[in-house]
Amino acid sequence: MDDSAPTDARTGQPSRITGREFEERYREDGSRRNRRRVEQAARLYHEPVGGEPDASALQQAIAAIGLPVIDLADLGLAWTGEALVSMDGRLRPLPTGSEAVPFADDAAGVVYKLFPLLASGSVGVKLAPKNGPDGWTVDSAPATLLETLEKISLLHDAGAIPSEIVGITTAGDVLVKQPLFTELSRQQKANLLPLRAQAVATMGGIQFANGTFPDLRAVQYDKRPYFMGDLHPGNIMLDAAGNPVVIDALISLAPERMRYDVPEVKRAFWDAEAVHAPDGTADFLL
Repeated sequence: MDDSAPTDARTGQPSRITGREFEERYREDGSRRNRRRVEQAARLYHEPVGGEPDASALQQAIAAIGLPVIDLADLGLAWTGEALVSMDGRLRPLPTGSEAVPFADDAAGVVYKLFPLLASGSVGVKLAPKNGPDGWTVDSAPATLLETLEKISLLHDAGAIPSEIVGITTAGDVLVKQPLFTELSRQQKANLLPLRAQAVATMGGIQFANGTFPDLRAVQYDKRPYFMGDLHPGNIMLDAAGNPVVIDALISLAPERMRYDVPEVKRAFWDAEAVHAPDGTADFLL
């Protein structure tokens, strides 16, 4: 991220996410930094041998890799027993999911999410295409931390909620920052379809024809085909301008064999690629 970016008072790191509004001209800048952070996290994640390293070994690995370290106290958080709490009362805890522990800074209009780096189990969920006796299915499966960070990076790249993978906290959590968007109203949740369609269209998402995989969408990014699902009302929010935005989803790469076996899948990814092609045509499946 360029030196002109404002510094986040809590993290001490440059940031283009400075409130509920986000300037789209900075999205690619964030994409480059996110990809670098994912690579650094991958190196750190695979550094330990034979279990979790001691504190000094972890610190040496972090220093060698160059991953920014954010003091939990500077962030305004502290562990009390097994709970992570706001020390100054200005960070509001949000409902905790399977991936992260999130806090909202209402005054700043941003959200901080902490993802456990050295979790022994899964950190989130992913889609899992599988070819069985009855043909192709797409179910869900546990995801690793790295897969979840890659998902966050991809969603940012593709036009979903802007996200910055900031660094690692002194408690060993990967820190992600996002704008604080507005939850859909009860009425909007009851009439989700047009809002979801608008949010998915922003990402170039395509619905599969003939009722094939009705809960999934085809998304093409950087000539790589992805399934996107789990687009329930909680995963669609409104940005500062009132536009619906995908804030989270389950994803997976679409297997090449599946794209040939299932015509509706081939057609949808062809159309998704055409969304991004300068001349409106796709060639990656030729």
